[in-house]
Amino acid sequence: GALDLSGTHMVLTRTDIKDSREVMLPGVAGGEDFFESFKQPDGTWTAPVPLAGVNTPLNEGAPALSGDGKVMVFTACETPRDGYGPRRGKGSCDLFESRWDNDAMRWSVGSNLGAPNSAGWESQPTLSADGNTLVFARSEKGHSEPSDLVVSHRLANGGWSSPKALSGKVNTPYSEESPFLHPDGKTLYFSSDGHPGFGKLDVFMSQREKDGTWGTPTNLGAKVNSPGKDNSLMVAPRGGVAMFATTRNSGNLDFWEVILPEEAQP
Repeated sequence: GALDLSGTHMVLTRTDIKDSREVMLPGVAGGEDFFESFKQPDGTWTAPVPLAGVNTPLNEGAPALSGDGKVMVFTACETPRDGYGPRRGKGSCDLFESRWDNDAMRWSVGSNLGAPNSAGWESQPTLSADGNTLVFARSEKGHSEPSDLVVSHRLANGGWSSPKALSGKVNTPYSEESPFLHPDGKTLYFSSDGHPGFGKLDVFMSQREKDGTWGTPTNLGAKVNSPGKDNSLMVAPRGGVAMFATTRNSGNLDFWEVILPEEAQP
Protein backbone atom coordinates (compact mmCIF):
# COMPACT_ATOMS: atom_id res chain seq x y z
CA GLY A 1 0.00 0.00 0.00
CA ALA A 2 0.90 3.69 -0.21
CA LEU A 3 -0.12 6.88 1.60
CA ASP A 4 -0.06 10.48 0.44
CA LEU A 5 1.34 13.26 2.64
CA SER A 6 -2.03 13.91 4.29
CA GLY A 7 -2.12 10.32 5.57
CA THR A 8 -5.79 10.12 4.54
CA HIS A 9 -5.49 8.75 0.98
CA MET A 10 -4.30 5.15 0.59
CA VAL A 11 -3.69 3.14 -2.58
CA LEU A 12 -3.53 -0.63 -2.10
CA THR A 13 -3.33 -3.81 -4.17
CA ARG A 14 -6.09 -6.38 -4.05
CA THR A 15 -6.20 -9.79 -5.71
CA ASP A 16 -8.58 -12.74 -6.13
CA ILE A 17 -11.69 -10.54 -6.10
CA LYS A 18 -14.63 -12.93 -6.10
CA ASP A 19 -17.47 -10.78 -4.71
CA SER A 20 -19.91 -10.42 -7.63
CA ARG A 21 -20.60 -6.74 -6.83
CA GLU A 22 -16.90 -5.87 -6.60
CA VAL A 23 -16.05 -7.65 -9.87
CA MET A 24 -18.52 -5.35 -11.66
CA LEU A 25 -17.03 -2.09 -10.29
CA PRO A 26 -15.68 0.22 -13.03
CA GLY A 27 -11.89 -0.07 -13.10
CA VAL A 28 -11.65 -3.72 -11.99
CA ALA A 29 -9.65 -5.40 -14.77
CA GLY A 30 -8.56 -8.71 -13.24
CA GLY A 31 -5.46 -10.16 -11.59
CA GLU A 32 -3.95 -7.78 -9.03
CA ASP A 33 -5.58 -4.35 -9.28
CA PHE A 34 -5.15 -1.01 -7.53
CA PHE A 35 -7.86 0.33 -5.23
CA GLU A 36 -8.02 3.50 -3.17
CA SER A 37 -9.50 4.22 0.23
CA PHE A 38 -9.91 7.45 2.19
CA LYS A 39 -9.66 7.95 5.94
CA GLN A 40 -12.78 9.57 7.39
CA PRO A 41 -12.90 12.00 10.34
CA ASP A 42 -13.97 9.18 12.70
CA GLY A 43 -10.78 7.24 11.84
CA THR A 44 -12.41 4.55 9.71
CA TRP A 45 -11.43 3.90 6.08
CA THR A 46 -13.91 3.96 3.20
CA ALA A 47 -14.63 0.80 1.20
CA PRO A 48 -11.88 0.42 -1.45
CA VAL A 49 -12.75 1.63 -4.98
CA PRO A 50 -10.71 0.63 -8.07
CA LEU A 51 -8.43 3.26 -9.66
CA ALA A 52 -9.49 4.40 -13.12
CA GLY A 53 -7.04 4.11 -16.03
CA VAL A 54 -4.12 2.15 -14.61
CA ASN A 55 -5.58 -1.33 -13.99
CA THR A 56 -5.17 -3.98 -16.74
CA PRO A 57 -6.07 -7.69 -16.92
CA LEU A 58 -2.43 -8.38 -15.92
CA ASN A 59 -1.06 -7.78 -12.40
CA GLU A 60 -0.28 -4.31 -11.04
CA GLY A 61 1.22 -4.11 -7.55
CA ALA A 62 3.43 -2.40 -4.97
CA PRO A 63 2.23 1.21 -5.43
CA ALA A 64 4.19 4.23 -4.16
CA LEU A 65 2.68 7.73 -4.05
CA SER A 66 4.27 11.16 -4.13
CA GLY A 67 3.28 13.46 -1.28
CA ASP A 68 0.67 15.29 -3.38
CA GLY A 69 -0.87 11.98 -4.48
CA LYS A 70 -0.51 12.86 -8.19
CA VAL A 71 2.41 10.56 -9.14
CA MET A 72 2.45 6.81 -8.60
CA VAL A 73 5.35 4.42 -9.19
CA PHE A 74 4.38 0.75 -9.26
CA THR A 75 5.47 -2.73 -10.33
CA ALA A 76 4.28 -4.76 -13.33
CA CYS A 77 5.72 -8.14 -14.28
CA GLU A 78 6.18 -10.00 -17.54
CA THR A 79 4.06 -13.07 -18.29
CA PRO A 80 5.05 -15.76 -20.84
CA ARG A 81 1.85 -15.27 -22.85
CA ASP A 82 1.08 -11.55 -22.63
CA GLY A 83 4.45 -9.94 -21.80
CA TYR A 84 3.72 -6.63 -20.07
CA GLY A 85 0.33 -6.18 -21.76
CA PRO A 86 -0.05 -2.56 -22.92
CA ARG A 87 3.29 -1.55 -21.37
CA ARG A 88 6.90 -2.06 -22.45
CA GLY A 89 9.38 -3.69 -20.06
CA LYS A 90 12.98 -4.89 -19.88
CA GLY A 91 12.42 -8.30 -18.26
CA SER A 92 11.07 -9.99 -15.12
CA CYS A 93 9.41 -7.23 -13.01
CA ASP A 94 9.91 -3.53 -13.82
CA LEU A 95 8.92 -0.19 -12.32
CA PHE A 96 6.44 2.08 -14.10
CA GLU A 97 5.27 5.64 -13.49
CA SER A 98 1.63 6.73 -13.70
CA ARG A 99 0.31 10.27 -13.37
CA TRP A 100 -3.11 11.55 -12.33
CA ASP A 101 -4.91 13.50 -15.06
CA ASN A 102 -7.22 15.95 -13.33
CA ASP A 103 -9.13 16.80 -16.51
CA ALA A 104 -9.81 13.19 -17.49
CA MET A 105 -10.19 12.17 -13.80
CA ARG A 106 -8.09 9.05 -14.35
CA TRP A 107 -4.55 7.67 -14.03
CA SER A 108 -2.31 6.99 -17.03
CA VAL A 109 -1.63 3.31 -17.76
CA GLY A 110 2.02 3.85 -16.79
CA SER A 111 5.33 4.24 -18.64
CA ASN A 112 8.59 2.36 -18.00
CA LEU A 113 10.99 4.23 -15.70
CA GLY A 114 13.96 3.48 -17.96
CA ALA A 115 17.37 3.56 -16.21
CA PRO A 116 16.20 2.04 -12.87
CA ASN A 117 15.02 -1.11 -14.69
CA SER A 118 17.06 -4.05 -15.97
CA ALA A 119 16.50 -7.61 -17.18
CA GLY A 120 16.49 -8.51 -13.46
CA TRP A 121 13.79 -7.98 -10.80
CA GLU A 122 12.82 -4.45 -9.73
CA SER A 123 9.89 -4.01 -7.36
CA GLN A 124 8.45 -2.49 -4.17
CA PRO A 125 9.20 1.20 -4.76
CA THR A 126 8.87 4.02 -2.25
CA LEU A 127 8.92 7.72 -3.18
CA SER A 128 10.10 10.72 -1.20
CA ALA A 129 7.39 13.27 -0.43
CA ASP A 130 8.56 15.54 -3.28
CA GLY A 131 8.52 12.61 -5.72
CA ASN A 132 12.19 13.06 -6.66
CA THR A 133 13.90 10.22 -4.74
CA LEU A 134 13.03 6.59 -5.41
CA VAL A 135 14.12 3.65 -3.23
CA PHE A 136 13.25 0.12 -4.35
CA ALA A 137 14.17 -3.56 -4.09
CA ARG A 138 16.34 -5.04 -6.84
CA SER A 139 17.74 -8.48 -7.65
CA GLU A 140 19.81 -8.60 -10.82
CA LYS A 141 19.36 -12.39 -11.02
CA GLY A 142 15.57 -12.45 -10.60
CA HIS A 143 13.21 -12.69 -7.63
CA SER A 144 14.41 -16.18 -6.62
CA GLU A 145 17.70 -14.57 -5.50
CA PRO A 146 18.19 -12.18 -2.52
CA SER A 147 17.33 -8.53 -3.21
CA ASP A 148 19.01 -5.32 -2.03
CA LEU A 149 17.67 -1.80 -1.61
CA VAL A 150 18.82 0.75 -4.20
CA VAL A 151 18.15 4.45 -4.85
CA SER A 152 17.54 6.53 -8.00
CA HIS A 153 17.03 10.29 -8.30
CA ARG A 154 14.83 12.35 -10.61
CA LEU A 155 16.79 14.05 -13.40
CA ALA A 156 16.17 17.55 -14.78
CA ASN A 157 14.57 16.01 -17.91
CA GLY A 158 12.00 14.15 -15.77
CA GLY A 159 13.68 10.76 -16.13
CA TRP A 160 15.57 8.79 -13.48
CA SER A 161 19.24 8.16 -12.69
CA SER A 162 20.80 4.70 -12.73
CA PRO A 163 20.25 3.00 -9.37
CA LYS A 164 22.95 2.73 -6.72
CA ALA A 165 22.96 0.47 -3.66
CA LEU A 166 21.97 2.27 -0.46
CA SER A 167 25.15 3.25 1.34
CA GLY A 168 25.48 2.22 4.98
CA LYS A 169 24.29 -0.79 6.96
CA VAL A 170 20.89 -1.69 5.46
CA ASN A 171 21.86 -4.29 2.84
CA THR A 172 23.07 -7.80 3.72
CA PRO A 173 23.86 -10.92 1.63
CA TYR A 174 20.24 -11.93 2.36
CA SER A 175 17.00 -10.21 1.27
CA GLU A 176 16.04 -6.61 1.92
CA GLU A 177 12.69 -5.53 0.48
CA SER A 178 9.50 -3.48 0.99
CA PRO A 179 11.21 -0.13 1.73
CA PHE A 180 9.14 2.78 3.04
CA LEU A 181 10.77 6.20 3.10
CA HIS A 182 9.01 8.36 5.70
CA PRO A 183 8.07 11.90 4.59
CA ASP A 184 10.76 13.23 6.99
CA GLY A 185 13.27 11.97 4.38
CA LYS A 186 15.64 10.50 6.96
CA THR A 187 13.78 7.48 8.36
CA LEU A 188 13.64 4.29 6.32
CA TYR A 189 11.56 1.24 7.20
CA PHE A 190 12.14 -2.04 5.35
CA SER A 191 11.75 -5.81 5.61
CA SER A 192 14.66 -8.23 5.83
CA ASP A 193 15.64 -11.76 6.77
CA GLY A 194 19.31 -10.72 6.94
CA HIS A 195 19.26 -8.84 10.27
CA PRO A 196 18.46 -10.50 13.65
CA GLY A 197 14.70 -10.96 13.92
CA PHE A 198 11.64 -12.89 15.10
CA GLY A 199 10.71 -14.82 11.96
CA LYS A 200 10.87 -15.17 8.19
CA LEU A 201 10.69 -11.48 7.28
CA ASP A 202 10.82 -8.77 9.93
CA VAL A 203 10.42 -5.00 9.66
CA PHE A 204 13.37 -2.77 10.59
CA MET A 205 14.09 0.94 10.81
CA SER A 206 17.26 2.79 9.78
CA GLN A 207 18.05 6.48 10.25
CA ARG A 208 20.07 8.54 7.79
CA GLU A 209 23.40 9.60 9.33
CA LYS A 210 24.94 13.06 8.98
CA ASP A 211 27.27 11.74 6.26
CA GLY A 212 24.27 10.56 4.20
CA THR A 213 24.72 6.84 4.87
CA TRP A 214 22.04 4.70 6.53
CA GLY A 215 22.68 3.60 10.11
CA THR A 216 22.49 0.22 11.85
CA PRO A 217 18.90 -1.09 11.53
CA THR A 218 16.65 -1.46 14.58
CA ASN A 219 14.14 -4.33 14.75
CA LEU A 220 10.64 -2.91 15.33
CA GLY A 221 9.95 -5.51 18.00
CA ALA A 222 7.18 -7.96 18.84
CA LYS A 223 4.36 -5.41 18.42
CA VAL A 224 5.01 -5.48 14.67
CA ASN A 225 7.07 -8.60 13.99
CA SER A 226 5.80 -12.16 14.27
CA PRO A 227 7.14 -15.65 13.39
CA GLY A 228 5.49 -15.28 9.95
CA LYS A 229 5.96 -12.71 7.20
CA ASP A 230 5.66 -9.04 8.17
CA ASN A 231 6.25 -6.43 5.50
CA SER A 232 4.92 -3.50 3.48
CA LEU A 233 4.98 -1.17 6.49
CA MET A 234 3.61 2.36 6.04
CA VAL A 235 4.03 5.00 8.74
CA ALA A 236 1.62 7.93 8.99
CA PRO A 237 3.17 11.35 8.24
CA ARG A 238 2.86 12.34 11.93
CA GLY A 239 4.75 9.19 12.82
CA GLY A 240 2.84 7.52 15.65
CA VAL A 241 0.77 4.97 13.75
CA ALA A 242 1.90 2.33 11.26
CA MET A 243 0.01 -0.02 8.96
CA PHE A 244 1.60 -3.20 7.69
CA ALA A 245 0.81 -6.49 5.98
CA THR A 246 1.12 -9.68 8.01
CA THR A 247 0.21 -13.36 7.75
CA ARG A 248 -0.55 -13.58 11.50
CA ASN A 249 -3.97 -15.01 12.47
CA SER A 250 -5.08 -15.89 8.92
CA GLY A 251 -2.21 -17.14 6.74
CA ASN A 252 -3.22 -14.52 4.15
CA LEU A 253 -1.66 -11.04 4.03
CA ASP A 254 -4.02 -8.60 5.78
CA PHE A 255 -3.49 -4.98 6.80
CA TRP A 256 -2.97 -4.38 10.52
CA GLU A 257 -2.51 -1.10 12.37
CA VAL A 258 -0.19 -0.55 15.33
CA ILE A 259 0.96 2.31 17.57
CA LEU A 260 4.72 2.43 17.06
CA PRO A 261 6.94 2.28 20.15
CA GLU A 262 8.74 5.58 20.66
CA GLU A 263 12.15 4.26 19.59
CA ALA A 264 10.66 3.14 16.26
CA GLN A 265 9.01 6.47 15.42
CA PRO A 266 10.51 8.85 12.84
